[in-house]
Parts: sequence; structure tokens; C-alpha cells
Amino acid sequence: MSPIRVGLIGCGGCGVGKHMASYALLSDDVNLHAVYDFDAAKAEAAAKQYNVPHVYNSLEAMLADILQFERQCEQELLRRNCR
Repeated sequence: MSPIRVGLIGCGGCGVGKHMASYALLSDDVNLHAVYDFDAAKAEAAAKQYNVPHVYNSLEAMLADILQFERQCEQELLRRNCR
């Protein structure tokens, strides 16, 4: 079976430090395919750190890509889970 293609929304501390790090451990089953953050520099840095092939500056464009799973890591939604 092919790995699940994942797109990550939000490349802040929790998105990179917890979620991207976890997906990297699942590399046989999960392909971290794309990242998006409204701060383009954060998205670029996260993609470089984890070798993510696609960086988007538009959330709509990323969601239009062929993803099988999307993980939203915006600070306001998940803040309590990242402490």
C-alpha cells in the first residue's frame, strides 16, 4: 500500500516540534507531502528541516492538491495540547 500523503497546516512550534517530528517517524506509512503557514518563512524552514516537497502560500491551493489527510496545527485550536 502506498504511504498516506499528508498536508500540515501551521508550522509553528507545535506543528513542527510535535506533529512533523511524529510524521517523520512514520515515514514508511506517511508521506509528509505539503505544508502551509501564513508565515511563508516558517513554512519554508519546516519544509527544509523535514524534506517536505511542497510548500504553499495559499491554503486553498494546498487543499486543492491531492492529499489524503490534512492536519491543522493552528495555535489557537491546539494550544492546550502542545504544552
